[in-house]
Order: sequence, then structure tokens, then C-alpha cells
Amino acid sequence: MPWNHSTRTVEDGIETVLTPKIALQIVRLIISKKIVQHYRDAYVDPISWLKSDVYSIGVILWEISSGSYIEAKNTTFFW
Repeated sequence: MPWNHSTRTVEDGIETVLTPKIALQIVRLIISKKIVQHYRDAYVDPISWLKSDVYSIGVILWEISSGSYIEAKNTTFFW
């Protein structure tokens, strides 16, 4: 997928745009939050930690691509 490619969906009159750059920012945010959580916990099972990351990223990307993620570019996910 080209870097400037975007997927546009409209649901209930709200347009959501997903570009690879936005998707990368989502992934970075989730991983950074998981790293902080990892250092707060005394013991973390690495396999369940990885599964949780993959699941979280998949759910967020699916919600954006299906149009159920409202005003994605205006949320706290992006900096």
C-alpha cells in the first residue's frame, strides 16, 4: 500500500480517513503504553503481553476501517 494511500469511509455522515501514517501512530501509541505498563508490573508474561498488543492494534484498525471510529484524526491517539 503506498504511503499516501488513504481509506475513506462514511458512516452516519462522519468521514474517517485511515492512512498508513495514522495507522503507524496508533501502533506507536499502543506499544509505548504497553512498555510503560510493563515497567510498572513486577511480572508480565511476554506471550500474553504480545497477544494483547496485537489484539488492541487489530481492534483499533478494524474500527477505523469500518467507520465506527469517530473523528479519528481529532482524538488523543495522535500527536
